[in-house]
Amino acid sequence: MTAASPDILPSPIPSTPIPSTPCLQPLFLSHGTLETRDVAAARRFYDAFLGLDTVRRNEQAVWIRAGGTWMIACVATGEAMLPQTIENRWCLELASPSAVHAAHAAAHRRREEFAIREIGEIEEQDGRPAFRLRDLDGNWWELAAGDFHAIERLFARGDVPHDRMTA
Repeated sequence: MTAASPDILPSPIPSTPIPSTPCLQPLFLSHGTLETRDVAAARRFYDAFLGLDTVRRNEQAVWIRAGGTWMIACVATGEAMLPQTIENRWCLELASPSAVHAAHAAAHRRREEFAIREIGEIEEQDGRPAFRLRDLDGNWWELAAGDFHAIERLFARGDVPHDRMTA
């Protein structure tokens, strides 16, 4: 997978302890946003290719999710859309390594039908196969062999000491 940009600078904010009582206490993270030029075409890609649940609530947006209570509001911005970099991507966990390989083959086979702009090679990421693709709107998606509890383990381990961090 592509390494982080070499022009990422260290934070100018001094490393200070995080307060034990946060300013806010949210109930949950409900949604994020994604831009599209064409809501109907984007919905078809999300539903028929990525296999996401979709719901159209108005002319300007389609809501998408993959189970759970968290969703993405895909909002029409037309040609005002800004280009996205590969580091600004949405990740989908697939059932197995073979599912990743099947998805990669399907992306190549159906590239024109879904107007997929770019398809990366399958690479190992944290010991699991994964690849990235760029959709019809220029949004990036990562498809990886799922590890349902990986995020729970990552947060349970906490921060990596500063001297062991990598770019």
